[in-house]
Amino acid sequence: MRTVLTSGWLTSGKNVEALEKGFAETVGTRHAVALNSCTAALHAILLSLDMKPGDEVIVPSDTFVATANAALYTGANQFLLTPTLRLSTSPPRMRNSRSQKKREQ
Repeated sequence: MRTVLTSGWLTSGKNVEALEKGFAETVGTRHAVALNSCTAALHAILLSLDMKPGDEVIVPSDTFVATANAALYTGANQFLLTPTLRLSTSPPRMRNSRSQKKREQ
């Protein structure tokens, strides 16, 4: 895997299959997919979860735009949620915030 990582060809070309196979073996899974960006990875994850137009994705408000764009690419609606001072959030807080937003509309 070191040869693949130092080759400069991680997401296209002949080394991709070797990288995916080596990574899958290293982490102990049957499959791995090499993508060219985190945006592509987030998009692939949302597609694997069958996100579609009209679905909602909770996105932290203090994140890089790619996080929200991945949801946008599936047609899902983004719901921005500001993390607490502890830099985390909780399911009850997410439900309450979403309910509040619906009441304000």
